[in-house]
Amino acid sequence: MGILDFTIRRVAPAATATGLVTWASITTFNDDWDDYFPPSSNSSSNSSSSSNSSEPEKIVILGSGWAALSALRKCASPDKSIVVVSPRPHFLYTPLLASSSVGTITLRSACEPLRALVERAAETASSATFVRA
Repeated sequence: MGILDFTIRRVAPAATATGLVTWASITTFNDDWDDYFPPSSNSSSNSSSSSNSSEPEKIVILGSGWAALSALRKCASPDKSIVVVSPRPHFLYTPLLASSSVGTITLRSACEPLRALVERAAETASSATFVRA
């Protein structure tokens, strides 16, 4: 009974944590965006062939949430023109909202203007604009 007790209390949680870390690393590594937007090392060879075309690829991102911000960062490359359409002109760090309600941080710390994020993406993309819907 002592071995079984040790296994349940010590080995099982460690195996579960290892499985969770493995799942998280595989999920993060197999990001679906990387299939459409290859890493920058591969895009340098593709950019010379795509620079012959007169117009950059146009991408429209709807919303200003976590997925939109991730897509904006992944899409920003010299051969793409990005338009972000959102009803709100800011990105809200939702995990920090509870801290702002009790006064640990200010609301300005949990809110980032979307125009600043789009301008940062415009530095690497051919163009990036924000349209308020």
